[in-house]
Amino acid sequence: MTNEHRTQGNKSAKRNVDMGRRSLLARSTAALAFSLAFAGAAFSADIPQTTFDGLELRDKTKADAVWDRPGFDMAAYDAIVYENLGLAHKPVRRTSKTEFTLTDRQNAALVEALDTAMKQELGKSERFEWAESSGESTLRLSVALLDVVSHVPDEPIGRGAIYISSVGEATLVLELRDSTTGAILARAADRADASPPRFTESSRMNNLREVRQAAGQWARLLRKRLDSF
Repeated sequence: MTNEHRTQGNKSAKRNVDMGRRSLLARSTAALAFSLAFAGAAFSADIPQTTFDGLELRDKTKADAVWDRPGFDMAAYDAIVYENLGLAHKPVRRTSKTEFTLTDRQNAALVEALDTAMKQELGKSERFEWAESSGESTLRLSVALLDVVSHVPDEPIGRGAIYISSVGEATLVLELRDSTTGAILARAADRADASPPRFTESSRMNNLREVRQAAGQWARLLRKRLDSF
């Protein structure tokens, strides 16, 4: 085989691996989005007691809704591998003056803020070690942000300063699975907004601070919940 053929073969193999990863990401994100059909009921009075995949609703949780598998024994696990499946936007009307679709820059900043908060908080866990790959006693924590919407226009309106009471909103969906079998063990959904304590002048720095604070609150809640098992 010539060097040229080897190079073409390597490129083809790399494309196949990349396509496989994208396909897996698409399926995983779609599964989480489908899960939100059930999780979304957490924001109404009609919360399903049992999900389509056999999880049962837990009472008295700080998140909007939490389901887990009956008989699920957290003691069998001592490590967590983390993956961020990305985000999906809430459909907004072009004529809306209060809701806006995030830009690519804002998307990247939001995902980075969530990743940073999760890694920092899970690194403080007294119960679980941070893992880089699947293992026999390792949980897989998958997160996605769904129905994401900004309350801040990307382009300034007029020349005056903009004062806001909310930077935006998102629904965080978490899933815990056995990292080797893929069995679903628990799911949580929580709707929150990034809101300053008072009306604040909108700026990239101020808005990013509120996003990071909201991500940190989610991450701390998760870490404390996991450590409590």
